Amino acid sequence: MVTTKTFRKTAKEVVIPFNKEKAISFRQVMKDCVDPEQVSALRYPALKFVQYKNHRLLLRCTFRSGNYVVGFKAVGDELRATCSCKETRPGVCVHICKAIEVITSWHGDKYFLQLLPKRQFDLAFKYPQGFDKVESERGIQIVKRKELMALFPFDSPILPMPLDEILAMKITSERKKTEQVGKRDAISFLLMLPHSGKQPPFIYLASGKPTKGNDKIMSWTKFLPSIDDSSIKSINGFQHDLIVKSSRLFELSEKFAKDNKNQSWVKWNNDMAAAYDEWKQVFPLLSNEMLVYTYTYYRFRELKMRPAKNRAEKVLVSMDKPVVNFKITNTNDSCQVSLEININGKLIKNYDVYCPFLLVHEGTVYMFDNYRDAAIVKWMASTGWITAYKEHFKELREYILKPLSERYTIV
Repeated sequence: MVTTKTFRKTAKEVVIPFNKEKAISFRQVMKDCVDPEQVSALRYPALKFVQYKNHRLLLRCTFRSGNYVVGFKAVGDELRATCSCKETRPGVCVHICKAIEVITSWHGDKYFLQLLPKRQFDLAFKYPQGFDKVESERGIQIVKRKELMALFPFDSPILPMPLDEILAMKITSERKKTEQVGKRDAISFLLMLPHSGKQPPFIYLASGKPTKGNDKIMSWTKFLPSIDDSSIKSINGFQHDLIVKSSRLFELSEKFAKDNKNQSWVKWNNDMAAAYDEWKQVFPLLSNEMLVYTYTYYRFRELKMRPAKNRAEKVLVSMDKPVVNFKITNTNDSCQVSLEININGKLIKNYDVYCPFLLVHEGTVYMFDNYRDAAIVKWMASTGWITAYKEHFKELREYILKPLSERYTIV
């Protein structure tokens, strides 16, 4: 709670403490305002950026009664504010209060946290090539440019889960690859890639008219929730196993989507781990099939319709393992940490890892060797790469690079 004693005024400087959430609450500041009624009666002033120097932000506040220059500087756990007015009463003058009201209303109550040393304002004025400074009648806003992607340590990736939880995952042993099996004519396996991103991928069967060479579907007939008696006679035991496991995958994925409700991202929990284990069993079986397609999946009811040709893409399924590495790119002022994926010793680019567990590259589908690799690829994909300026190199090494180096190669 902020009290009058909380504020001290020396050399026209008012000290306002950050709260437990490292924010400045306008409501709490008003409790120490010299004239709360006047603040309530005043209209919002126009705030014009004047300068940022020595960690102090200066703004010109334009009221109907005149112009005042207010300054803000964050030091430790407190915000130090000044005003050019002649106010002598103890407490916070109306101009500072009104400026804080405008800023917190438009930019959030943690805006002033950016004024601390080595934070956003400090970096933006020191490295202007990485930030845009958006000025308006509500002051100035610091916006990082997209080429920075995730700016460490302010927006380190947290999806699908924090880095320490990913690196702590236990890796299961590799299963023996299934023997080669025969091919069929008109039954295809569709790798259903959920467009919503809120459930893991699954496999669903569909029938269609094949080409003369039986290596492609010319036109689709329908989705197959089950196999009829005549089709069962034409499949072998391995294919029957694949169909049974595919059905199990579908049930797991739909349950996951239902439990996930309105979330637009996948929760990497025990159910997700169970889905990955199922994929580890299914994927070797799938690699022996000729008629395999990726298919963009939207909702359950579409499975009662005919598959859309423009959403199906024929792919190969490879048992080659994507190898996950990390790369550091240094400049004089910054460092970027990015993901690299190699297959058979070759660095690949322009791949798709939108759906968990799987990587699609140049018409071929691969599966990550373990659950941890699958999770950390999504962790990096959520941002693209991590950028840190030299002010935060020490923290980057401690919290990102050191833990990563214990599990992955960093080049």
